[in-house]
Amino acid sequence: MIYYTPGYFRVFNKGKITILGNYMPSDFALDNNTLVWENQQGGLQAFYDGNIYDLTAFDRAAFKLEGNSLWFKSQTSPNKVFLRGKIYDN
Repeated sequence: MIYYTPGYFRVFNKGKITILGNYMPSDFALDNNTLVWENQQGGLQAFYDGNIYDLTAFDRAAFKLEGNSLWFKSQTSPNKVFLRGKIYDN
């Protein structure tokens, strides 16, 4: 479950609350056990199995989440897939 309270973007997963940021992202997706969102700097982040992953830095990325498989591509990086905590280059 994801939710926002004033000043905190949070996820409740496996009985634990994790703070993901101090803002509500304008773009995010949730499917199965993977949550992906765009951070305030324009980078892409993911939450999977209790961990937060930085997928891109400051460049905006196109992404599509299907189940736990996330495809993403930014202006500076080729097609990549994030699956169960690992990044695979295409």
